[in-house]
Amino acid sequence: MQSRDKKCILIVDDNVTNLKVAIETLKGYGLEILIARSGESGLERAVYAQPDLILLDVQMPGIDGFETCRRLKANEQTAEIPVIFMTALANIENKVRGFEAGGVDYVTKPIQVEEVWARVNTHLTIRDLQREKEERIQELDAFAHTVAHDLKNPLARIIGGLEFLEMMVGPSLSDDLKRIMQISMNGSRQMVDIIDELLLLASMRQEETPAEPVSMGGVVQGAVDRLSNLIEEYEAELKIPDQWPAALGYAPWLEEVWANYISNGLKYGGRPPRLELGADQTAEGMVRFWIKDNGEGLSEEDQAKLFNEFSRVKTQTKIKGHGLGLSIVGRIIRRLGGEVGVESEPDQGSTFFFTLSPTDQPVEPEPHRAEIEAAADQEMGQKFPLRILVADDNSTNQKLMLMSLARFGYEARTAGNGREVVERVKQSPFDLIFMDVDMPEMDGLEATRWLREHVEYRPLIIGFSALSGEKNRERCLAAGMDGLIGKPAETTDLAAILRRAGSGQTVSNLNLFNGQNSPDAADQDRFEETVVDPDTLKKLLRTVGENESNLHLITSSFLEDIPLLIEELKIALRKKSQPEAFRAAHSIKSLGKSFGALGLSQAGRQAEQLAEQGDLVGAADQLRPIERYFDLTKTVLSRMSVEEIIGT
Repeated sequence: MQSRDKKCILIVDDNVTNLKVAIETLKGYGLEILIARSGESGLERAVYAQPDLILLDVQMPGIDGFETCRRLKANEQTAEIPVIFMTALANIENKVRGFEAGGVDYVTKPIQVEEVWARVNTHLTIRDLQREKEERIQELDAFAHTVAHDLKNPLARIIGGLEFLEMMVGPSLSDDLKRIMQISMNGSRQMVDIIDELLLLASMRQEETPAEPVSMGGVVQGAVDRLSNLIEEYEAELKIPDQWPAALGYAPWLEEVWANYISNGLKYGGRPPRLELGADQTAEGMVRFWIKDNGEGLSEEDQAKLFNEFSRVKTQTKIKGHGLGLSIVGRIIRRLGGEVGVESEPDQGSTFFFTLSPTDQPVEPEPHRAEIEAAADQEMGQKFPLRILVADDNSTNQKLMLMSLARFGYEARTAGNGREVVERVKQSPFDLIFMDVDMPEMDGLEATRWLREHVEYRPLIIGFSALSGEKNRERCLAAGMDGLIGKPAETTDLAAILRRAGSGQTVSNLNLFNGQNSPDAADQDRFEETVVDPDTLKKLLRTVGENESNLHLITSSFLEDIPLLIEELKIALRKKSQPEAFRAAHSIKSLGKSFGALGLSQAGRQAEQLAEQGDLVGAADQLRPIERYFDLTKTVLSRMSVEEIIGT
C-alpha cells in the first residue's frame, strides 16, 4: 500500500478547459491532483505515480478512453486502480463499452461538482476498504502458514518420543497404556495430515495459478507412489489407463487431487477396494477425469455435503477423518477453471470426477517406471538443475549414490553425518538432500528435525535406508522427511525423484522400496548357500552403469570398507560400547546386502540383533563368521566380470 497523506487523483483529458473545470471541482477536497493530456501520457503517469483513482475522458486523439482503460487493466501495475469515465456520450451503448473496458463508474459532461465528488469519494472509500481487506488476508495467510509450519516441529518431536517409548518400554506396558499410546500416536499423525492440508490451502492463496499442459499419467503415478503403503494395506486393485488426454492444469496441485480421490476410494470402497481411473469429454468440451469405486454408494443428501469444509458423511465404514480433503479438491479445481462432482447411488459405488480445459499444446509424456531407466543420461541434469547433498557415513554408499546421480548429469556434495549436513546447509542452500537415516554423532532423523526448525527455505529431504517397513517410513516422515527410498537406490526410483523435484511436483510420503529392500527374513533361506547373489549385483551394476570400470570401482570400495567396519566392531566390543557395536554391525549387514553378499549380511545381522539386545559376548561370537564370509565374498567378487553378471 502506498504511503501518502493525501489521496491522489489522475485526470486524463486532452481539453484544457475540461481539465481546469475538473481541477477546480476537486481541489477543495484536499486531494493531490495530477494531469495527463493524452491516453499514452496517462498510461505512463499511472505506472509512475500509482494514483488512487483515475478520471478518464472518453474522446481523445490517439488512443481513446476505452482503449486507455483496457491497457490500464491489462498492466499488473495499474490493473487495480479504479477508473471513472468522463463523457458527454450518455447513451447506453457507450456506458456498456466503458464497463466492459474495466471502468467502475462514469460522470457526464458538463461536470456537476456534487456528483463528481460523491462518485470520487465513494470509489476512494471502496478502494481503501479493498486494500485493507487485501492486507488482512495477506496477514492471515502468513499467520496461518507460519503457525501450521511451526506446529510440525513439536509434533515431530512428540511422535518421535512416543515411538522411542514404544520401542523401549512398549512390551512391558499394560493393554490400557498401550491403547492410550496408540491413540496419542494416531492423533499426532492425524494432526500432521491436517497441518499439511492447511499449508496447501495457504500456498494456494499465495501462489499464482500457472495453467500449463499437464502429463496426467505422471501426476497419477506420483499420487500412487505416495499411497503405495495404503494401497498395499487395503490389498486394493487399481485399473489405470496407459494414455490420458491433454489438459491445462498445475501438476503439484493435481497430484493432491488424485491423492485425495484415491485415498477416499481406498478407505470407503469395497473390501477389497477396486478402483478404476479414466477420462472422457463433457458435452461442453471440457476434459473429465474420474475415479470409480466399488463402495456402498452415497445418498443425494450426502453427495451435497461432500465438497464442503469439515463435512463428513455417515458411512458404515468406520474411517476417521477431518473433512478437509475434498473441500481442498474443490478449491484447487475451481482455481484451475474446472468443476468437481460425484455420481453415486446406494449400493452401486461412486464416481468422483473433476474437469479441466483441453489443450492442443504438446505435453511431454511421463515415462512409465520401466522406461525411466533408459532416460538416465546427462540431459536430466540440464533440464532439471538441482543442488544435491548426499549424507551417508559409509564411503561406498556415497560413491554408489554419486555414480548413480552422475548418470543423470548431476554432481553432488557429500556429508558423513548429521552434523556435517548442518554445516553444509549453513554454508550454501540445497534443493534436494538424500539423508541416511542411521549415522554417527547426529543421525539423519535428528539432522532433519534441526533443518526443519532452523532453515527458512524447505529443501526436499529423502530418507535413505536399508531398513524397509512402515514403522521406519513413519519415523522418517514424522521427523520431517518427504519420503524414503531403499539403499542402494534403483535408477527408476532416482529418476522419479529427480524429475518430480526438478519440475516442482509434490514429493511427499514417498515410499519407493523395491524387492531388494524387503525384510531380511525373506532372504534367510539363501544366506547359507549364496556367497554373492548375482541378481542383486546385476541390479547394483545397472544402477551405476554396466562397464568394467564401474564394477572395479564399486567392488574395490566395498572390499576396502568392510575390513574397516569389522575393525570398528572389534574396537566397540573391546570398549563394551553397545551403541557403537550395534552401528558397526548394522553397517556390515546393510552394505553386505547392497552387494548381494548374503552370508556376510546375515552374519552382520546376527551381530546387530545381539548388540541391540545388549549381548556383546554373543555379538563377539559373530566376528568369526563375518570374517569367513568376507573372505569368501572377496574371492568371488575378484573373479566376476560384467559379462558374467549381466549374463546371469
